Parts: sequence; C-alpha cells; structure tokens
Amino acid sequence: MLSIILSILKIIGIVLLCIIGFVLLLLLLLLFVPVRYRIDAEKHEEGEKPVCAHAAVTWLLHLVNARVLYPSEELYRVRIAFFKILPRGDKEDKTASKEDNKKKEKEKDTDKEIDGGWDKIDENDFSEASEPKSNENENKIKDGETQKEEKKAQKNPFEKLKDKIISVIENIKFKTDGIYAKIKNVFENIEYYLDIITSDTFERAFELSKKELIRLFEAIKPRKIRGHIDFGAEEPDTTGKVLSVYSAVYPYIGRELSLVPHFDEKVLEGSIYLRGRIRLFTLLVIAVRVYFNKDVKRIIKLFKKENKNG
Repeated sequence: MLSIILSILKIIGIVLLCIIGFVLLLLLLLLFVPVRYRIDAEKHEEGEKPVCAHAAVTWLLHLVNARVLYPSEELYRVRIAFFKILPRGDKEDKTASKEDNKKKEKEKDTDKEIDGGWDKIDENDFSEASEPKSNENENKIKDGETQKEEKKAQKNPFEKLKDKIISVIENIKFKTDGIYAKIKNVFENIEYYLDIITSDTFERAFELSKKELIRLFEAIKPRKIRGHIDFGAEEPDTTGKVLSVYSAVYPYIGRELSLVPHFDEKVLEGSIYLRGRIRLFTLLVIAVRVYFNKDVKRIIKLFKKENKNG
C-alpha cells in the first residue's frame, strides 16, 4: 500500500516538474526571444494606388505573426502557427448576419402585435381626469404670492435703490475675494513646483530617467533603414525646419535614407523600408530601474501633492 502511494506521489511530482519547466521555458522565450518588426511603405503622386504600406510583426521564427496591408481587402491578419486568429472566418459572419435577421423579424412581429392591440382599444375607455374636490391649498398659495407682491409694491423707491446698491457691493466683494483666492492658489502652486524642480532629488531622478530613455530608444530603434523621400511644404521655412531635424537624426538613422528638400513646391512622395527587433527583457529591466528608484517615487508623490503638508 505504501509503495502505491509513493509511486502516485512520484508521478504527481514528475507532472508538476514538467508543468513548472514548461512555464519557465515559455517565460524565458517571452523575455529573451525578440519581437521583430518590419515596415515597407511607398507614396506616389500618380497611379492607381498612391499609398501602399505593409507592416509585419513576428515572434519565435514566425510562429506568431501579425500583418497590416494597405490597401487590401484583408486589412489585417493575425496567425498563431497555421491558425488564423483575426479576422474571423466567413462562417461566423454569416451566422451573425442570420441571427441579426431573425432578431429584426421578431421585432417587426412584436411591433405589428402592439399596433393591432392599440387599434382595438376604444377611445371611450379613456375619461377625462376629474377635477379635485377642493382647491384650498392652491388658493392659499396664490393669496401668499399676491400679499408678497403687494408688500414689494408698497416699498419706497429709495429703499429699492438702497437694496440694489447693497446687492451690487456684496457681489463685487464676493467676486474679488474669489479672484484673490485663485491668484493666491496659483502663486502657491508655482512656488511649490519650483521647489520640487530645483531640488537635488529631482535632479537625480531626471538624470536616471534621461539615461533610461536613451537606452529605451536604443532598444527599440530600427536596425536597418533605407529609402528615398522627396519633401516640400507650402512655406519654405517649414521645409527648412524638417531638413534641420533630419540633419540632427542623420547620424542615428544611417546614410541609406535620403531626404531631398523642395523649397518651391509642395510634395511628399518616396519609399521607406525599416526593420528592427524589441526584446521584452530589456524593456522590463528599464521599467524596473525607473519604477523602483527612490528618487523617482519621491518626485511622483510630490507632484501628486501627497506629501505637500508632510
């Protein structure tokens, strides 16, 4: 009997170890196998298809892949191995349309029944609402209102003018007090946030966030970019600003992407191709470094005014 129990426990332990190993393997794959992306787009002023774009995201040797095509009848598609996840099949669409038609037919039948029921009702079945037997309450209210109006009419015109002046002064005082309180609150907030920005804690949190942001850009930026773009805006200064931005990012995007400016005409055409990869483990490390940093937590709490009075 004891040997049977031990053999059962052994089998259960092996199964649990297999499940734990599979979960760990899947977790390692998610963390260290990169997600690859690719974008290929073209734009031309002439032709039947002025804009053509194709974007693809794949993971684990194309085991999971998602694609976006434009223009196309099947705009997007998501597959896991050989199984299509999105969009749904035609059968489901047909069944859904059949169910919608059945619901519409049922609603029409119910509307016909309701209309027929109303036709059968006689107008004589409705009688006019009977008047109340006594209107003493209404008469009392009317008498009170008339008495108030008479008292107002009996007031001296100088008293009316005095009441108006007093009400105007009270309104002005109320508004000025409210404006003063708002201005005071604004200056207090400005002083409070300036103290935060000029503190050593904010400086350390800012430096850490800047470093991690650069690492994030390095982790997600495309590994390869190539293309040719002709760009021109209505105003030449706009074209110059775009050209200055291109010059600033030129060392990071490579020499294979060229931008040809047009200062005398408005144009936007060309083609671009880029591909890259994103590793989830790198993003997780960056998020953990920022989230668990004491200075960043302190600054977030101060900006939320949780420790303003502390």
